[in-house]
Amino acid sequence: MTVQAVATNKVKLGYALGGGAARGLFHIGVLNVLEEFGIVPDIIVGTSMGAIVGAMYAGGIKASEIKQIALQVDWRQTIRLSSLPLVGLVQEKWIMSLLKSVLQDSKFSHLKIPFACVAADLDSGKQVVLNSGSLVEAVRASISIPGVFAPAKIGKHYLVDGGLVNVVPVSVCQDMGANFIIGVNVIPDPEICDGQKKDNSIPLFADENDLEKPIVADASVVFRNRVHKIDSAIKTLALRPRPTLRGLVKRRPLILSAAPKLLLRDRPNVLEVVSQSINIVEYHIAMDNLKLANMVITPNRETIGLWQFHRAADVIALGEETAREALRMDDVARIILTENRVTAPR
Repeated sequence: MTVQAVATNKVKLGYALGGGAARGLFHIGVLNVLEEFGIVPDIIVGTSMGAIVGAMYAGGIKASEIKQIALQVDWRQTIRLSSLPLVGLVQEKWIMSLLKSVLQDSKFSHLKIPFACVAADLDSGKQVVLNSGSLVEAVRASISIPGVFAPAKIGKHYLVDGGLVNVVPVSVCQDMGANFIIGVNVIPDPEICDGQKKDNSIPLFADENDLEKPIVADASVVFRNRVHKIDSAIKTLALRPRPTLRGLVKRRPLILSAAPKLLLRDRPNVLEVVSQSINIVEYHIAMDNLKLANMVITPNRETIGLWQFHRAADVIALGEETAREALRMDDVARIILTENRVTAPR
């Protein structure tokens, strides 16, 4: 679309917010900058984490407020592992508690901006566009990464993460009537990430003088219980006054730092394999999705790990930086968005 075309056609602006787990917090920074420029969408469609952020924004929560919420959430509690991971690694009650706290009992019909989110039918593999009924149930379906969250049942259908079929739902924005679409992709090129150090740190109790003082060891949360069992055993031995055990207790930090490597034997752990597999597949889907977008905002470097929600501040800041750069570089888009359209009511 050109500037001249806008003179005779009112822009109906759509935001297509892509999936990417913790990386999806990037959307908050993007929305914050677009809002600063007075740019507000007429339509929002989200996939996975983009569905959470998009639903909140469509409900009338300002980007700056969403940012504060994201920075205040106890992500380590929310993304808590299930003790019986039969259908999903993460306990559903914690993620549902978060969704209900930010979306409450809202229905799609209550939203200030038309919104839809994307999921995939587990049986047919087809895209499912959710745009009516309970907002919490719809978003819960859109974020259901297979193996991490249990599938969501809506009606007779089991639904999983929309990123399996439409990572950045530009096409759904078009179907809803948008004629200028900003596609926001949060998944970096796998080649950008190649060779960069993966940070899978978790806090472990490993100070010999203070059993409650945490240090950080390089390990996946999948192995957290195993490492804690080792730690518990050493703590128990510390209570026994045997000289032969003092050396073992003294070396607690070393043992706990080495334990994950011994357990993993230098091979990629489960979450690393799942994360990188998802990243590769969804990156290529996203690149195909973005061909329909009028403007693309995407990070040009590695953001954060797929599960590093505790680094919310970092990825939100990158979203703000990237959005400002995109608006600076794309003169036509900036003119269209800031001078030739009437923003939706907030």
